[in-house]
Amino acid sequence: MTNSKNSKEIYELAEKIALDDFDKLEEQHEFSHTYTRKKKLFMEEMKPQNGQPLKKRKRHRMLIAAACLLIGMPTTVFGAVKVYNMIVQKQNYEVNVSVTNKDSKKADKWYKLKIDKLPENMEAIDDSAMKYSFKDNYAMGGFSFVLWRVGGNSDFPTLYSKNYEEKEINGKKAVIVHRENGNKDLMFNRVIFLYFEEEGIMLQSYIGNDINEEQMIDVLGSISLEPTSKEKSSYISDYDKKYFSQESKTTKVIPLKKDSKRLFHIGQKVPVTISMDNSQIEYVIEKVEAFDSIKDFKQENFNEMGLGILSRNQALDQAEQLIPYRRDKYKIGNGKDSIDQLVESKLIHPKFVYLTTTVKNIGKQATE
Repeated sequence: MTNSKNSKEIYELAEKIALDDFDKLEEQHEFSHTYTRKKKLFMEEMKPQNGQPLKKRKRHRMLIAAACLLIGMPTTVFGAVKVYNMIVQKQNYEVNVSVTNKDSKKADKWYKLKIDKLPENMEAIDDSAMKYSFKDNYAMGGFSFVLWRVGGNSDFPTLYSKNYEEKEINGKKAVIVHRENGNKDLMFNRVIFLYFEEEGIMLQSYIGNDINEEQMIDVLGSISLEPTSKEKSSYISDYDKKYFSQESKTTKVIPLKKDSKRLFHIGQKVPVTISMDNSQIEYVIEKVEAFDSIKDFKQENFNEMGLGILSRNQALDQAEQLIPYRRDKYKIGNGKDSIDQLVESKLIHPKFVYLTTTVKNIGKQATE
């Protein structure tokens, strides 16, 4: 009697689970593709064959199968209501990460970005600890971090995108966008969005060309947000759609005209006012010479910063001759529908320009 009663209860439960329309629930849930496919196949099986109803025995087996199918669903579906959704879309060269956050109770919470693992020889470049670089490539490449407080609907677009991948990093949803702008001038070739659901914070990370895949995953996997006061927290920006919707402005290079007042001839007097102390001098270019090498000039007469730039750009050979380089000209893309396109490439032979000048004080006070 008990077995019969239990069987009846199981059957009734299976029938309810199988035949109730779960789409009528007030809360909207996202089911996996696997579950959706199995449910579709099951409902096809439940349809009458050639207008004939299913036999009772087969119907019983199918209802029990339906119960098993739903019992095998992820428990999170009917657990706590999901407070956010993340959708990733790519159109041409733009990847957009959309996050809908229904929980606005954390707007007054503050956090400190903590990184437990950094590559060897890497350090923060300032006290904000939001930008890290290798010591031998100071302030270039490395990691740059931005924290966004997500509220309501937030869109995070990335231009000049080649492709993207979705994965979990330390249990958190991450979107890795690989970038390509069509030329070699791309210091950060990856942008990663790592969402901290409990805190309602999106971490946007710019990854430099000098960071390999293993280093990237190690660093991002070691990141956490520690609760703290507003005064001690890392800088957190409230999401602002206007910031992301601003079109990038194209910089125009306008050459000087031959009659421009900013062009001066050899021997022409050039009056200069030094704003710091309002003193006045007269500057005259006596002679202009161009050289292919700097070997005949005393090194101590050169500005240290200028020599450093030449060295970093490998502009000098062992004989201190200026090395020819290739100058590429690009048609600039907008990052959405087009990327930069090479239109011209020239071999340039650089010159060292040596000026002989005289400076005369024409003011009323002495100058040093």
